[in-house]
Amino acid sequence: MRSVAIILPGLSFFPIGGYKVMYEYAKRLARLGYKITIYYPERLSYIKRGLVRISIKFLLSHLTPYWKWYNFEEMNEKIKHIQVYKLKREEIEKHDLVFVTSVETAYEVKRLEISKPVLYFIQHFENWRLSDTDLIRSYHFGFYNLVISRWLKEKVESADAKVSLVLPNGIDTNIFRIIIKPEHRDDKTVMMLYHELKWKGSWEGIESLKMLKDKFPDLKVTLFSVFKRPAKLPEWINFVRNPKLNDLVKLYNQHAIFLSPSYSEGFSLPSAEAMACGCALVATNSGGVMEYAQNGKNAEILSSPPNPEEIANAIEKIILDKERRVKLAYEGNKTIQQNFSWDRSVDTLDKFIKSLAR
Repeated sequence: MRSVAIILPGLSFFPIGGYKVMYEYAKRLARLGYKITIYYPERLSYIKRGLVRISIKFLLSHLTPYWKWYNFEEMNEKIKHIQVYKLKREEIEKHDLVFVTSVETAYEVKRLEISKPVLYFIQHFENWRLSDTDLIRSYHFGFYNLVISRWLKEKVESADAKVSLVLPNGIDTNIFRIIIKPEHRDDKTVMMLYHELKWKGSWEGIESLKMLKDKFPDLKVTLFSVFKRPAKLPEWINFVRNPKLNDLVKLYNQHAIFLSPSYSEGFSLPSAEAMACGCALVATNSGGVMEYAQNGKNAEILSSPPNPEEIANAIEKIILDKERRVKLAYEGNKTIQQNFSWDRSVDTLDKFIKSLAR
């Protein structure tokens, strides 16, 4: 099984966590000798895209590579990227193995009735475009269900579906690492991902930070995002749009605390990256974050849904207790370094793929 098709839900000109993960697998599997083709279909079940929007995206894709925000390194010329309006069965059947990476791509490949093995990368409980019933139906398509956290394993198995493999995301600790020691950072610095989706809890997080600003006038906050700066964001909050990878690592290292106020997360890649960079993590119990975060040991875990007052109180305690913050930071870094390497994740996936050929 050397030829692999990876189906992503359309183009993305900006960094998205799920795309980053699949691009990393593509690059590393290519290094192992797999022939990787990544497909970007624009017409998918449950995603409504107008012809004008699709036409604009096709035009833009010819002007600039739509994956340029990710560095495929020496594998850049060896990985094929194919943008299509709609997937065709005869094209996908050419491959030995198919990866579907979202519920929409799962439905599309099911429609094609592919005869080759299909690995369903379940990266979240994706019920924001369709009902729970339709989502759960996709877990019973007969694909090999791969989940990125034990929380997702419980969600899939509670729907009486089988999980073939738990495959946590890896973190490249050669990139995401401590540059500025936690004890040398300003105690009153907080960083957070901003997202427009409500379940990310961004505005609850912002409300908590406003409460903290009243108590600590010298509080410094940075939000980063693929989205534009929201109009009603307080001026004192620093906002960085689409930071480059090296700049993102620097930002993590310039902050003492990372806040993740989500309602739910399949894994929460930024939280793990921040921990690897020496931030003390304050997060809601959003599901996937518990794959690596342990309350009181390497993170401060709060109840979900996010409560701004509870978040503010938790961050205040960490600000006032530097010794505890530094301990959480180093324990978090240790957890990621020891347990979430890409080498381990890719080796696990490679062995699983080879087991299918026996």
